[in-house]
Amino acid sequence: MKVRPMDTWKRKHWRGDEIIQYVGIANDEMDRLARMDSYQYPTVSLLEKYWVTENEAMDLCRKHGLLSPIYEFAPRNGCFFCPNAKERELRHLYDHHPDLWGRLLELQALPEKATELFTRKLRFDEIDAIGTARGQAHEMGEMNRVVIAIMQELDQTLNNAIIIGTTNRFDQLDPALVRRFPLRYELTPLSVAEAKEFSHKFFQYAGLVPTGWVDRWCEKTFDGDVSAATVVRECTDVVVNHILQECESDPVDVGGGGKSV
Repeated sequence: MKVRPMDTWKRKHWRGDEIIQYVGIANDEMDRLARMDSYQYPTVSLLEKYWVTENEAMDLCRKHGLLSPIYEFAPRNGCFFCPNAKERELRHLYDHHPDLWGRLLELQALPEKATELFTRKLRFDEIDAIGTARGQAHEMGEMNRVVIAIMQELDQTLNNAIIIGTTNRFDQLDPALVRRFPLRYELTPLSVAEAKEFSHKFFQYAGLVPTGWVDRWCEKTFDGDVSAATVVRECTDVVVNHILQECESDPVDVGGGGKSV
């Protein structure tokens, strides 16, 4: 249950008796535990009290048959109508709950939704998941209607809105949907020279002096074109190893008890 509707019910029905509410917040959910101080009534998390982490709580529910069936096909226990719903969740909704899928399409078609009124910057991550080309073999009519509905929404978008779509399967997108995005930019792999320039800036920002060793390291590490993600990962490993070496060579006394890290 959500805390807000519980608070609404308590304000309506509370008669002055002491109230202590118990919530299921795991010991390693630090942000949620910190928000407990702002709750209206004294709040206790037994998971925190007995040092149970989120993964341990899930294992306990699985052991005793209390785990929601949704975890069989999705990594989270959320609403199908949530904007964060993933493709597998929507696919399950379409396959097993056609009535709810129809309701979702009805809600999608409603005018003046909150996203239309207030959002000025929208990003479709992995837009190929919902914008694949129509007319392919083994296609589903409902997914075609989803593509059409998206294009209709884009056509009605306010002029001051910024719509960004990202994909690594550009060849799979519907041509009519692609035409809704007049500006296109392809992130190509970095050359060794570009990787060197990127690494110099990365190490400089991290506090390492990017002298001649960076060029030699890049030539040894990157063989030909490389993605920016790979450069970031390799540079991060160098920075982390540098920090660990400094800690080992110059241990810091903490706590006043003679212990060092």
